[in-house]
Amino acid sequence: NKELTKDMQKKLLFASEIWFKNVNLMHAIASSLNSKYYVVLQPTYGIGLSREQMFEHAKVNNKKNTYSNMILSHMMDNGHEVYNNIYKHLKKKCELIDFCIDASVIKDLTLSDEFYNSDMSHPNLEGNTIIADFIYSNIIDGINIQKL
Repeated sequence: NKELTKDMQKKLLFASEIWFKNVNLMHAIASSLNSKYYVVLQPTYGIGLSREQMFEHAKVNNKKNTYSNMILSHMMDNGHEVYNNIYKHLKKKCELIDFCIDASVIKDLTLSDEFYNSDMSHPNLEGNTIIADFIYSNIIDGINIQKL
C-alpha cells in the first residue's frame, strides 16, 4: 500500500481550500448577477477503494495475469492515493455549501471502470449520461423543495 508524504497531504488539503474559496467566489459572482450557480464534484473511479481492491478490479474476466492497462496505469504512481486524499477533503467542503452537487456518491461510477475512456477521471458517453441525470435530478429536487 502506497502512502502519501505529509508534505503531499498538506498540499492536497491546501488545494481543497483553494477550490472551496474559488467556488464560493464564483457563487457570489453568479448571485450578484441574479444567476444560479452549481458546482459538481465529479465521480472518479476508485474513490473509497483500497489499492488491493483496485488491483482485483483490474483483472480482466477474472483471468490470472490479465489486467486492465487503464487501471494499472492509474496505480503505477500514487495517483490513486492522491485522488482518495483530496476527495476526502472536497467531499467535506461540498457538504458545507448548498450549491455543491456531490456526484462522487454515484457508486456505479466510483466502483466500476466500465464508464471511463482512457483514464479514471474522464467518463465515457454512458458515464456522462449517468452524471447528467444525477445533476438534473439534484437541481430539480432543489427547485421542488424551494417551492414548498
